[in-house]
Amino acid sequence: MSRFLRLTNLLINVNQIRRIDMPPGVYKIHLMPCEYSGLHFMGSGYITSAAESYTVIEKDHILDYKIVTDWIQCEKNNNVWH
Repeated sequence: MSRFLRLTNLLINVNQIRRIDMPPGVYKIHLMPCEYSGLHFMGSGYITSAAESYTVIEKDHILDYKIVTDWIQCEKNNNVWH
């Protein structure tokens, strides 16, 4: 099994996928945050992160939608998803 999900113009490392939202006809793929920023001063402060996400819409990206659907089905069949 490949560690990458190859779409038309994108290659995603599946280890970086945090979650996939799946409303009807759409996949929204959220990746793990790769950048953190913040401020720390005398014991207080904040930290934020920015994460990328990609949206695959069935009617606009037919091939990519099928690729993601097949990948999800394969993962289900391999008992990776519970």
